[in-house]
Amino acid sequence: MAKRWVGLVGVAPLLLGMMVAVPQIVVAPLVLAQSSQSSQETEARRLYNEGERLRRQGTRESFQQAIEKYQQALSLLRA
Repeated sequence: MAKRWVGLVGVAPLLLGMMVAVPQIVVAPLVLAQSSQSSQETEARRLYNEGERLRRQGTRESFQQAIEKYQQALSLLRA
């Protein structure tokens, strides 16, 4: 029984280390994905706002530029 206890005591730090390390392995890509997604959403919002600014100018050229900005924003949001 004592031998079994000593064996478990020797393995416990290894198991604890694995329990602590695994979430870091899983969480890191999720954080990067969220960060990337957040930056894409921020860029899409910026493009949309730029499109709105151009649309409010009311000229033919600004309407065409606004459509381009909206399309760029839509592409980012779909990605």
